[in-house]
Parts: sequence; C-alpha cells; structure tokens
Amino acid sequence: MYDQAVCDPSDSSVSIGQHNVSILVQSCNSNSAIGACTELLDSANELVGKDYYRFETVSGLEPLRGVSSGGRNQTLILFGQSRERWQASEEIRGPLRSKLPCFHRIGLVGGAVFLLQDVPGLKQREVTVHPRLEFAARESRFAICSDPGPIWRDGHVHSAFGGIAAMHMILAMVAEDLGAFVAQSVAADVGLTLDACARSHSEKSKYMRQAEGSALLLRGLEMMQENIESPIPGRRLAAALAVSPRQLERSFRRKFGETPMAVYRNIRLEHAHQLLYQTDLPILEVCVASGFASKSNFSHWYRERYGQMPSQARKLRYTGAAG
Repeated sequence: MYDQAVCDPSDSSVSIGQHNVSILVQSCNSNSAIGACTELLDSANELVGKDYYRFETVSGLEPLRGVSSGGRNQTLILFGQSRERWQASEEIRGPLRSKLPCFHRIGLVGGAVFLLQDVPGLKQREVTVHPRLEFAARESRFAICSDPGPIWRDGHVHSAFGGIAAMHMILAMVAEDLGAFVAQSVAADVGLTLDACARSHSEKSKYMRQAEGSALLLRGLEMMQENIESPIPGRRLAAALAVSPRQLERSFRRKFGETPMAVYRNIRLEHAHQLLYQTDLPILEVCVASGFASKSNFSHWYRERYGQMPSQARKLRYTGAAG
C-alpha cells in the first residue's frame, strides 16, 4: 500500500529537510483519531532520527486565515466527520479559495471533501467519499473516484473516508515523503501491520535513526529491505544509488560504523530471526528466504549474530521463549 518514494539518492550530501503539517479539525469528536494520526508523524520523526514533521492541530476553519501557504513543504489536512458535510461559512470561503490551491499537499477526511465545492481547480479532483455522504457528493457534482475505497489520491489531493482511514492516508503521505520502507516501519511501529515479518523492525529502525535523515542511506536501506531474498551485490547497489562503491562505503561507515554489506547481512539475519520465531517454515526455507547461499553460511552468521544456532532458536519457539 505504501509504495511511493521520492528520496533522491543521487547525492550523498542530501539530507531530509522539514515538512510543516497543519491539521484543521471540524469537531472535537475526532480528537482520538487525530491523536493516532499525529502518533504516526511522531513515529516517522523517531525513525529518521530528526523532527522531519512539524505539526499543529487547530479547531474550525477560522485559523485558515493565519495559515501560511505556498511552500513546497506545506501540508494542510482538513479533518472532517464521516457522517456529516463540512460546510464553510460565507466569510471563510474567500480564504479557502485563495489558500487551498497554494498548498503543496492537501488531505481531506470525511465530510471535508465538501470544502472543495467553491475552490476553482480543486473541485475537479477525484476524491473518495464515505457511503453515507455519497448521495450528497453526487448531487454537488463532485468527481468521485472510479474505484471507491477508504483512501484515494488525485495528484496532490489525498482523501479518506474517516478517522481510521485517515491513518492510512497519513502513511501514504509518509511514503511519498520518506519512502515505502519508512512508511511500512512506521505502520509496524504503531501496530497497523500484523504480518509476522513486519512486527519487529528493531535492526532496521536502529539503522534508520542512525541515518539522521540522509536520503542516500534511507534509500539504500529501503532497497536492502525490498531485496532480502535475492541480495543485490555491492557494486550494483551503489550503481542503483548513483554513487561509487567507495562513496557508498564511506557513507555507511560514517553513520553506521559498518560496511553496506554488513548492514545488509544484519537486516537479512533479523528477517530470518523473525521467521524462525514466528513461522513454521523449515530452516532451509528460512535460509533461502533470507538470501543466504547455503545453510552452513546462514548458520555461521546467525550464530555470530545471536549466539546460538538457528535450530536452537527454532526450539525456543515451542518452549515459550520470546523472539
């Protein structure tokens, strides 16, 4: 689901900057859902090791008058209710028309989609609408998406059914900003993904924090995560990141104190560790699924990392020990 990435890895000196998120809330009934969404942004900040997201939450549309707009790192989220339209008073329609088109990105939750009704250039954007509001949206001649679902994106306009769907909308934004690897790790960190392999990202999360926002390193970690079963050789990895092998090694050693291939191996070993504890796959299949050429090679590095053989770790699965 979170499959977009915009980090440009071509320059190792590039660091992730800062993104301002303004959340305008229709009702205090949404406070719990908004708290869950901001927890995702907090988790993303922790994982990349810096305050990439700065966010504020305010009630109603009146604060829109004071919200700055026009910057490429500005997101405005209009957080409405799934059961009712959010209608703007006459005096606030002017700021809506003048400011909404200027934002780098807009998020619409629930009935907030109706705020686009008087905004030239935005009413034509496709949005997803909760079934409770679909009739009203069609009467207002909105462009409802062709494949209705809890979230949708048309260009820089994101939309979500309601509060729970808004969490996935936020994750899609994180993927857009920081890459799918970070978004998936954020989801796992707050318990939104339940598959066994996503439950623990301690090794990868540690590396992400140490990367301190480096686009090159985050993209490199993402590529490693995406290619666990068939590891990418060092030279090919460097070429894909548009840097020389020496430059890539210097960058990894400077931040992690390890070579790229050592980091890659540790990520694969953690993947194997989770499979041993959380699945019934035979050890040979765990070995193959983690990208090791032979069972003996896998056993050597696993013992080096975890102080026991894979067969011993598998036994602990059945004796109640935690992985």
